[in-house]
Amino acid sequence: MNYVVDTNVLLIGLDEILETHSNCGIIIPSICLSELDIQKNGERQIGYHARKVIRKLFEIKKYGDFSKWIKLENNISIKVEHRYSIELHLPYNCNDDIIIGCLDYSNEFHGESILLSNDLNVCLKAEGLGFKTKQVDIKNDLYKNLYSGVIEIEVDDKVINNFYERGYLYPSEFQLIPYQNQFVIMTSNKDEKRKAIGMYCEDKIEKPLYFNYSPSGIKLRNLEQKMAVELLMDDDIPMVSFTGNFGSSKTFLQLAVALDKINQREYKKILLVKPPMPLDRNLSVGYKKGDLFDKYLNTLGSITSNLEALKEDKNDKFMNGVRLLEGYITQGIIEIISIEDILGSSYNNCIILAEEMQLLTKENMLALLSRVGNSRIFINGDLKQSSRLITTDSREMGFFHMIDVFKDSKLSGHLTLTSIQRSEFVKELSEIW
Repeated sequence: MNYVVDTNVLLIGLDEILETHSNCGIIIPSICLSELDIQKNGERQIGYHARKVIRKLFEIKKYGDFSKWIKLENNISIKVEHRYSIELHLPYNCNDDIIIGCLDYSNEFHGESILLSNDLNVCLKAEGLGFKTKQVDIKNDLYKNLYSGVIEIEVDDKVINNFYERGYLYPSEFQLIPYQNQFVIMTSNKDEKRKAIGMYCEDKIEKPLYFNYSPSGIKLRNLEQKMAVELLMDDDIPMVSFTGNFGSSKTFLQLAVALDKINQREYKKILLVKPPMPLDRNLSVGYKKGDLFDKYLNTLGSITSNLEALKEDKNDKFMNGVRLLEGYITQGIIEIISIEDILGSSYNNCIILAEEMQLLTKENMLALLSRVGNSRIFINGDLKQSSRLITTDSREMGFFHMIDVFKDSKLSGHLTLTSIQRSEFVKELSEIW
């Protein structure tokens, strides 16, 4: 069986096609490469995916010649087909007709072939000529190729016993090479309920120190929140980043630990950094009067709402988040920093809480990170949420790049939070949207 792949399917997931298929041929009409060449300079996701497909094909090219079949894993062969049949009753004045002509040629010379396309019109034309077609439903997961900060493995009971007895393991004991500050979840290969959890630091996987700690008096609800607090409490890790869906407690946990450390007098203040960027130009209220607090107040809903949640979680009493923030600012505990004015600054003995960092370019992110002196920086963002003012795909922005380049640094820790805590409604929203 062969699959002739249309450009629109290549754009949503060549990797996924190669991962989910086996024992087949993948045929890419050469006209699709021309379309990718046009799309590669496109905005946001289209341009990103076009460049990603081109890079993937160039990577495959090292295994052979695309004018012939190239053998890949799972008994898949792939080739680029320049030839197409001209015997169909088509005008051949558009790319769709050439792709259908390639499908006809493939059926005749390569064996039974199916067109993979999500273009309903080209599918209707192909089926009208007696060809088989198939649509491809691939969800565009922005987090798929992002480092998550966690690795799960199956091990013998002896490994788990050694971990609990000694309090640490060497990765060589079970042929694993984790990244620095990566959590390792070890599950018994005999009893899936028996687990051990450690964090890789320097050359050992060690027991967590803060799994039972409650920063600012909050109640940790699950394992990933405990792992998050473990990273945040470790002052040997200057930079801690969280990403994940909306409502996964990224800001809540970082703010709780930051305030806890201020109360313990480990640092003198918290610096709030957040890009003052509207969702859409059409939704912008324009110029804002007042001082820095007045200008940023409406953009700091994530802070004020979580200050309210922290108070309620601790003593079950409601306090207005805006008044709480004003109080902390008056006391010098919290300071708002304008990201547009940070060049030349050096921040020492403080915790920088950087919100919604998926909105920063690589250059912006470099400018922010290079301000960190004898301090720590807690960063969060959601790749799925952006502003229409930004035309670049989230995976080519500074936040994604930062997570990727720092994943094996002992000075950085990252965690992708997957458990939605905001509400059942938001949890279902994240699954179906």
